[in-house]
Amino acid sequence: MIDQAILILSWTLLGALVGSGLALIPALHVYNVAGFVIAAQTSGLVSTPPQQLHFVLLGMVVGYVFFSTLPGLFLAVPDESLAFSVLPAQQMIRRGEGYTAAMLTAIGILGGVLVLLLLAPVLPLLVRRLHVLVAPHLHWIIALIVIYMLMSEWPFSNGAGTNFDRMRKAWGQLLAGALTFSLSGIVGIILMYRSPIALDVAYQNLLPAFVGFFAVPAVIQAFVIGGRAPKQVVKRRLDLTPQLASQGIFAGALGGLFAAFFPLVTAGIGGFLAGHATAQRDARVFVISQGTSRFLYYVGAIALFFLPGVGLTRGGLAAMLATLDRPGTWQGYWLAIGAIAISAALTFLVFERAAWLSAKLAPKLPQRLLNGLTLVILLGVVFISTHWAGLAVLAVCTCIGSLPLLWKTRRMHCLGVILIPVLINMLGWDGFIIGLL
Repeated sequence: MIDQAILILSWTLLGALVGSGLALIPALHVYNVAGFVIAAQTSGLVSTPPQQLHFVLLGMVVGYVFFSTLPGLFLAVPDESLAFSVLPAQQMIRRGEGYTAAMLTAIGILGGVLVLLLLAPVLPLLVRRLHVLVAPHLHWIIALIVIYMLMSEWPFSNGAGTNFDRMRKAWGQLLAGALTFSLSGIVGIILMYRSPIALDVAYQNLLPAFVGFFAVPAVIQAFVIGGRAPKQVVKRRLDLTPQLASQGIFAGALGGLFAAFFPLVTAGIGGFLAGHATAQRDARVFVISQGTSRFLYYVGAIALFFLPGVGLTRGGLAAMLATLDRPGTWQGYWLAIGAIAISAALTFLVFERAAWLSAKLAPKLPQRLLNGLTLVILLGVVFISTHWAGLAVLAVCTCIGSLPLLWKTRRMHCLGVILIPVLINMLGWDGFIIGLL
């Protein structure tokens, strides 16, 4: 038993090391890499025992949750789960507090680890009962989340100009949010029912869409603006009270657990709902909550996958792992919980040094050159994964993903790409949609 635990921990730490390194490549999502690995496994190119692969990929996700924060902060290339929190964090970077923003996020992640450890003994019972209670009502719950996302859009106004100018800007922002959601939903319907992506690479079907919605517009904007990050001040003392930290962790836990349990609800949506539910106003609390929410969404969903006798598959990685093998023992579940805790603690120690180095190097880096290289990497990843059809999808989604940047609306509205088509399927309208297409 001890030898097996040491072996599993070694696999998880190896995965955390690989995931941490890959996360530093802007906009390269861990799920895309996992898709390549699982495709290689199922095709016979790689022959690895399923249990070993489970824990290596689990470690990759733990490393990714920590280290994807750095390019999201210092290069302004967020993935979906960072797209909602990047604004307050970027404000901190402009004040020279990039290291503080990174460490607050890491504190939130450690808070998520603590929440997962506390819930681990009761998680099986809670999940079973909640699943039985909620399963018949998923369609209208998801529909209400969509409605709330659109209704809660609040017009941005700096008070300048005439009443007509302010009204025009406000309605322009609100309509741009609705238009972004609608257009991304149309793209999602096409990708789900009449996808131009070839069948042999269909496991990366959403890659060009997500890169186009969330990464490429931000990279282009940063490239056009140019300039360098201001000098960053590294403060070892974060001026953070236990009360503020607990508020952020509590809010993030609400959003992350909600996102991990409900299908289609991502870390960005979960953090958004939790932020509204708890009325956060302190930027530090907000950044901490987003770290907790991201961890519990990504890693909590995999913990649910290891639960024996439940059968829940939440999140992209759990869905991919389910094609190989499903762990079904309590021993595997507790080994997974322990591996998560130890790998997260060790990754945090490395992350602190990486955040310090990033803060020191950020003002010296040629931002325009880096963003140009990032754009080349993004185009290369999409082309290798999905060929020319993927680049065509990327171009369309980049145009749609630019609307939130131009009109100061939420990037989260681009998640219509998954919300609308799956909601249509839940409501039983897919036959009608297929007929139209």
